[in-house]
Amino acid sequence: MHPYPKPLSIRVPGNRYKNETPPDELGLLADDGPAPLVRILLLDRSDSYPVEPVVEQTDLFDAVMTMTPQTSALSKLDAGLHQLADLIDATGGVLTVHYREAASLLPLIAELTGDPE
Repeated sequence: MHPYPKPLSIRVPGNRYKNETPPDELGLLADDGPAPLVRILLLDRSDSYPVEPVVEQTDLFDAVMTMTPQTSALSKLDAGLHQLADLIDATGGVLTVHYREAASLLPLIAELTGDPE
């Protein structure tokens, strides 16, 4: 299990707002410092996809256009788009993974990151 450094936003039935829950309340490990970023994956889940994940290279423009709305602090960074493009380049580009079930991602992620877990 790997540490998760920030609160998780959890939807609570009947509550309009998400509940910000610290990782330790969910039995997750405490953050032990910066973790290396080795790959960037865009996850695309659908029940209509094949059982085995399908991976495709995502061009820089499409990757930035998909990631930007999901990156709340990007506009606060100095040259944020340039930093994002540099990060994408440094990690070998962005891959989009089309998958049906999260459990099917484990071997793929281990292979892509070189992590045996």
